[in-house]
This record gives sequence, structure tokens and C-alpha cells, in this order.
Amino acid sequence: MSLNPPRINQPTSLSLHDQACAARPGIEAFIRERFRVVHAADIHDFLPTLVSCRNARGELVAAAGFQLAAEASLFLETYLDTPIEHCLADRLTVMPTRDRIVEVGNLATLKPGQVRQLIVTLAAWFDRRQLEWAVLTLTPTLINSFRRLGLELHPLAPARQERLSHGSSRWGHYYDQKPMVVAVSIPVGAACLRCQTVTHPTHATYERPTIAITENAHALPSVR
Repeated sequence: MSLNPPRINQPTSLSLHDQACAARPGIEAFIRERFRVVHAADIHDFLPTLVSCRNARGELVAAAGFQLAAEASLFLETYLDTPIEHCLADRLTVMPTRDRIVEVGNLATLKPGQVRQLIVTLAAWFDRRQLEWAVLTLTPTLINSFRRLGLELHPLAPARQERLSHGSSRWGHYYDQKPMVVAVSIPVGAACLRCQTVTHPTHATYERPTIAITENAHALPSVR
């Protein structure tokens, strides 16, 4: 018998879902409901690949989405004056290519702490695929979650609602929180999380995460 059984609401399994996946409508419904509860929003804009996180009972407790910049324009590029790779070059004096940039969004959890294990596992997964930059639109609450993990966030631009010109979502008071577009170096962030695992063994394990991604073959974007 384990002396330290997992908390029932903590994530234990994580899966990917593309737009053809039968389970996807349920994941979208979860994200939509969490945005309704937290932001009084009614969203219908979802990134192409969704990630679902379930607890030991099989209950959905967290979800997110991602989009490779090489495959299409990013949702958050709506907030920017230039393509994301040019924005990163201007702000951070780096020269990434679009095939090394991933947008992460649609972050939704039942409880704030549940987003952290999701971040840890996705960081490991992106790092193994040699992606270099994750770009996100974050509210102050989510910014705090990232910073508590020791991740350095690079502000790129404010996310202003008036820049939106597509989609049927109604965003409630989401934009009242003044969300920001930020960038995170995936290799640097991955190294930070590995270091935390060594120095703080009680933290979520990075090298062998307590949750593993179940990869739906149809849900895997190509990373060259």
C-alpha cells in the first residue's frame, strides 16, 4: 500500500485529441464550461490539438490546446503587429523559425493548482520534439502559476479584445483581467523544471512525469 497515495483530484493521465477525435466534443465542453464559470464567457474558438487531463477516477480535471506555428497562423497573432517569429526576433533578439514555435491556449482547470502538472508534462513533451518557444495568452492568475514553477515569461504584447476580427466566441469579462501574450523558452524552461526535480524531490517529476501522454496517432502534429 502506498504511503503517499495520489490525491483523488490530481491529474494521473493525459491524452491528445485532434479535430476528428470522438472524445473532442467533451473536452471542448469542459473548456467552454470553465470559461463560463471563471470569465462569464461563451467560447467557440479552440486550438487544433486539445490535451485532456484526468484524475484517478477518470474525471476530467484540466485541459488545454496547442497549435504549431508552421501549420497555420496562430490565434494570438491577432494581437500582434507582426508574425510571431518577427515579434520574438524584435523583443528577444532571437531568430526562431515557425516550425520551432508552438501556441498553447484554451487552458482550463477545475482548480488552479491542477494547471501546474499539465505545464510540467507538456514542457517535457515539447522539449523532446525539439520545439524552442511556447507562446501563450495568459491572465494574471495563470502568469502566477507559471512563475511559481520558476519559468521565465517574456511579455510580447497586451491581448486586446478590439484586435479580434474572427470567431463567434463571447468573452465575458476575460479581457477585463488584461491578459498578456508571453513567450517561454522551452529548452530553458525544461532545464528549470528538471533542476526543480533534483533539488525538490517532492515536486512533480519532470524526467518521468507522474502523468504520461497517451498519444492518439491522428492527433500528433508533425514536427520536423
